[in-house]
Amino acid sequence: MLFRSSDARANLAGLAKAVAAVALLLLALALIWRATRWVRDAITAALSARMQALPDGVLAGRISPIFLQATSRLVVLMASVLSLLLVFLVVALCLDQFAYTRALGEGLFQAFADLLLQGLASMAAAVPGLFVAVVILLLAWICTQVSSEVFNHVASGRLKLGMLDAHTAPATRHIVNACLWLFALAMAYPYLPGAQTEAFKGLTVILGIMVSIGASGAVGQVFSGVILVYTRALSLGEYVRIQDCEGTVTEVGLFVTRLRNGLGMEYALPNALVLGNVTRNFSREVTGTGHVLETSVTIGYDTPWR
Repeated sequence: MLFRSSDARANLAGLAKAVAAVALLLLALALIWRATRWVRDAITAALSARMQALPDGVLAGRISPIFLQATSRLVVLMASVLSLLLVFLVVALCLDQFAYTRALGEGLFQAFADLLLQGLASMAAAVPGLFVAVVILLLAWICTQVSSEVFNHVASGRLKLGMLDAHTAPATRHIVNACLWLFALAMAYPYLPGAQTEAFKGLTVILGIMVSIGASGAVGQVFSGVILVYTRALSLGEYVRIQDCEGTVTEVGLFVTRLRNGLGMEYALPNALVLGNVTRNFSREVTGTGHVLETSVTIGYDTPWR
């Protein structure tokens, strides 16, 4: 009888503690979300005031609404994580107050502590590899800056490198920089946090399959553009005709070739289409500057024969 009365008193005391913990939790949640609204409004107001002072042409001024929305969502996310953490701790504390559920509450506390320690250990172990990956990417960025400067000098005529000239330098710059970044990513991949996990490997395999299937057409356009540049089929400023499109070449890009006719209309032709059809270049049919214009003249039946 004494055991039952003591057990009942313990349960009542645990119930009182649980009710008090729940009440404190509700109060804490109300304070957290009120503070979250105040902090969100204060941060967005301060950022909005600073971004309004930027000129309209600046990129930061154009993306300021997106940045403000992202900042607001980040504050809400942090408040949500803190609220979930408090709810978890209060649930574990309530379960720990009763004899029948004490083991479950202690298990929740132990699981949370183990998860926290595991996360801290993983972060500490990932720091050296992340440092190496950052160094590799910085070296790649420096190399791309140097190569861009060299090819810009070649494009402007201030430097000559063998077969490279102003026509092939821009395309070669894109190819070299892309190869540098791909090599850097391949070297930095093993040092990225979580790169050796099965989930990360599976995700990279899925992304590789998606890119290889979906980007086959884009890769074909890129190779067609490279062939057009290095075979010198057409150059900027030349007057050409490709199928029914006729005009001055304004761009030979990696994906499309752009022509502009005399009426100001622009044609964007895929590079594979340009490479697979006959290109008639009127600018190369004459010597010196200028180009040949071809037209057709018809005579009506009511015109006198003389």
